[in-house]
Amino acid sequence: FVRELFDQYAHGFDAHLTGGLHYRTPALVGQLVDGLGLPPGPVVDLGCGTGLCAPLLRAHAQRLVGIDLSARMLERARARGLYDELVEGEITAELGRRPQAFGLAVAADVLVYFGALEALFAAVHAALRAGGCFVFSVEAGEGADHVLRPTRRYAHSVAYLERLAAQQGFACRRLEPAVLRHEARAEVAGLLAVLQ
Repeated sequence: FVRELFDQYAHGFDAHLTGGLHYRTPALVGQLVDGLGLPPGPVVDLGCGTGLCAPLLRAHAQRLVGIDLSARMLERARARGLYDELVEGEITAELGRRPQAFGLAVAADVLVYFGALEALFAAVHAALRAGGCFVFSVEAGEGADHVLRPTRRYAHSVAYLERLAAQQGFACRRLEPAVLRHEARAEVAGLLAVLQ
């Protein structure tokens, strides 16, 4: 479903998000990355899409790798000329092929397409070097660990993220509310996280 959706959406993706939806997630995630003070190293952009995060990550990356399911989104990312490598594939599987390969993993507006996050968190943890960071956004949920909304996007609770981070061996450096974008003229409440 996700691959087909974004293959169809690729052509007008950037304009729709940044114009119609007042999309802020890449900028917010970029600010978090800027504040980490990490030396430049290997960085992976998970679910990179058309590469909206690439200009914000390039300065932090000796090597910038993007992973996405959608070939058409990757075509647009490639045209930016900012990635050293682009990989068409499923995030968890691709990370499993790269143990301790990255100093930073970023997932901007990607975890909304995952319900349970246990396998993904484990894969990210295994793909990070010691001291590496995982920066991501989610839509904010309450009560249940995760819930599928009518938008076909998942929301995740603070308690679930904190519990999962601890179980997977991450220290939670930041977990804070943010407005990610607008939808149907209403703000979409999210959470921004930095795990290390």
